[in-house]
Amino acid sequence: MRPMYAGIGLLILLGFLSGCGSSRRVAEQSAQGSAQELPTLSPGNYRINVGDVLEFKFQETDQFNQTVTVRPDGRISLPYLGDVVAAGLTPNDLKRRVEEAYSVILRNPEVTVIVHIAANQAVFVVGEVNEPGLQIMQPNMTVLKAIAMAGSFRPSAKRQSVMLLRRGEDGRYRAYRLDLRAGSVSRRPELNVPLEAGDIIYVPTTVIYDIENFMTRVYNSLIPPINAAIQALILYQVTTR
Repeated sequence: MRPMYAGIGLLILLGFLSGCGSSRRVAEQSAQGSAQELPTLSPGNYRINVGDVLEFKFQETDQFNQTVTVRPDGRISLPYLGDVVAAGLTPNDLKRRVEEAYSVILRNPEVTVIVHIAANQAVFVVGEVNEPGLQIMQPNMTVLKAIAMAGSFRPSAKRQSVMLLRRGEDGRYRAYRLDLRAGSVSRRPELNVPLEAGDIIYVPTTVIYDIENFMTRVYNSLIPPINAAIQALILYQVTTR
C-alpha cells in the first residue's frame, strides 16, 4: 500500500504542530517546519464510511472504471451490478465482492479499490504527543483513544490541562480543558470525551489557566494553518493491492 501525501498545506501544518508543545507560547511558533508523513492506513483495517469516495480501476477493462460516493444508506451503484453495500467493509473485502460479482460478465476481473477519505472524517491531535497530526475517525473514538493513536503522551505533556477544541455552529472553535491524569479519569470517566469529526486535541507543556488568553493565541497561530490544511486535505487515500 502506498501512503498518500495530502497537499503542501498539511505537510506545513504537521511540521508546525509537531513543535507546538515545546514552547511556552503558541504564538511564538513558526509555521515552517519539517514535513512529516501522514499516518499510514492499512487497507486491511480501515472500514469504509458514508461519504467516502471510492475509485474502482479495472485492469484491461478500463471502460468499467468508476468513481462513486458512499451514500447515506451505505451503498454505492456500479454499472451492471446496481446497488452494492460498501459501508462497514474493508477495501479488500469490497474488492473481493466486486471482483466476484463482475466475474459473471468479465473473465478474471482484477480491480483496484482506492478509498478517498474526506478530511471531515478526521480529528487532529497536536502538541506533546509522539506522532502529532491527523487521525481518521473510528467508532466510539474518545480523546484518550485519539491520543493513544497519536503515539501517546510525551513525558513533557501536562495531562491535567489537555484542551479539546470543537467548532460551534457559528464556525468558531470553543475550548474545553480536560484533566486526563489517570487518577482523574478513573474518578470521572466522563472526562474522556467522545470525539466529533473536526475536533482538535491540544496537549500542552504548561498548565493552561486562562482559557480566554489561550484561545486568543490559538486563533492567531494554530487555527489558521489547520483550516488551510483542511482545505488542502481534500482526500486521504487507501489503496488495495
